[in-house]
Order: sequence, then structure tokens, then C-alpha cells
Amino acid sequence: MDAKQFLAEFGHIANAPGGVVQLRALIFALASSGQLLQNSQDVALKSLDKVTDFVMGQAPPGNECNTNGKGTVFIKTGEFGELYPTVREWTTKPLKLAKKGDVLICVVGATVGKLNLAIDCAIGRSVAAIRPRDGLSTKYLYYTLMPFTLRLRSGSRGSAQGVIGKSELSSVMLRVPDEEEQSRIVAKVDELMALSTSWKPSRNSAAVCKTICASPSCKPSPHPQARKSCKPTGCASPTTLVSFFIRQTIFWN
Repeated sequence: MDAKQFLAEFGHIANAPGGVVQLRALIFALASSGQLLQNSQDVALKSLDKVTDFVMGQAPPGNECNTNGKGTVFIKTGEFGELYPTVREWTTKPLKLAKKGDVLICVVGATVGKLNLAIDCAIGRSVAAIRPRDGLSTKYLYYTLMPFTLRLRSGSRGSAQGVIGKSELSSVMLRVPDEEEQSRIVAKVDELMALSTSWKPSRNSAAVCKTICASPSCKPSPHPQARKSCKPTGCASPTTLVSFFIRQTIFWN
């Protein structure tokens, strides 16, 4: 099954309540746990402070900041974007610096846990830079931190009072395979993220049932895995759709 065929048959998952969000969360979870590829290495988990260094942000004096391009780019949580921060402010007195290759994380406030890939910049007190040591890919680090940050953002810590310190960052456990496997995982996650972005909602919910659901009101599913995981009655849940999508897609390559 190639990507075109898959999208034609399973694009309906975008119609399931929370389906795309669940899909992406599951992709990150599988990537971080070593279950996204066949024949993944059996490696021990390592604490984040053993494979990265932390730079905790510090705000420069207000009178040393400007919006006319003087000095060093200055990033706070308000500048975080989809993948990279947006440049809006500069400072002539940078105190803490992030650099390209770091992963930025919001450590204070309502956006606590949000991640961005870093640019060369100064960082305020609401931001920390996680700097990978040799043998750890930036993009792999970014993806494998996602389950930790998604849990933070969906839980009680994701409030205006939320704070992440060095001790919490240090306690995060990561699976760190060799660089070749890291590269393959990143490529697979990129592929799956692109597919999830390209989905179009289905207009025919009955077709969804007939394709993957084994309920009495539907035609038998042509996919044994879907039949095994589907509920006895009713249509497949978003979780079933997500899991089935992953099982089918992992083995394309």
C-alpha cells in the first residue's frame, strides 16, 4: 500500500473527534519508545541531563530591549511558533544564549512544555535551551521530548502557574539509539506528520464503517487487524483508527 492509496482509503480519520491530535501523540510515543521501526535496537534509557546540557533563560533589563533590530535576537514564550520562533525583539545586553541545534522549551506560564527548534538568540526567563551532546540528533531530541511535553500541557501543570526547573528536565528519561536509527526514526516521523497534514475530511461516514469496522451494520472489513481491534458494535473509535493507521503505515518501508 503506497501513500496515495492509503490516503484515499483512510482519509476519514480526520473526521474522528480528536483523531489527528491522537494520531500525532501516538506517533511521538512510538518514536520515543522505539516502536516506530522494525528491528529497533534494545537500548537502556538515559536521563536527559546525561545526554544534554541545559541553559536556563534570563531576562535582560527592559531598557536594553528593542524592536528595531539592534543587538541579539531575544526570544520569549510569546515568540514560539509552529516549529521555530518568530523574531520580533532584540536586546543589546544578552544574558543567556541559545544556538542553532538546541531545542527550546517554555518553562513558565500557560504554554509550559511547548517546544521549538532553536535559532541563535538570547532567551528570557520563560525559556530554556536543551543542548544535545555528541551522538544525539536535534530533531530526534525534539520528537522524543514530545510525549513528556504533551503530558505536561494536558495536565494540571499546563496552567498559568506552571514552572519547569532543571530537576524536572533532568528526570526525563530518553531512549538514545545510535545515530543511524535516530535518523531513520526522524525520517519516519516526518513522513507521518506530512501525511496527517495532507488528510482531507471524508463526507461519507458510512464508508468509514464499511472500510474498517466490523459491526453488524457494516460490511465485513477487508483488514483482519482492523476486525480484531474494532469494537463488537458501533463504529471504530478514534483510538482504533489511529492504531490501525500506525500499524499499516509503519511497514511501508
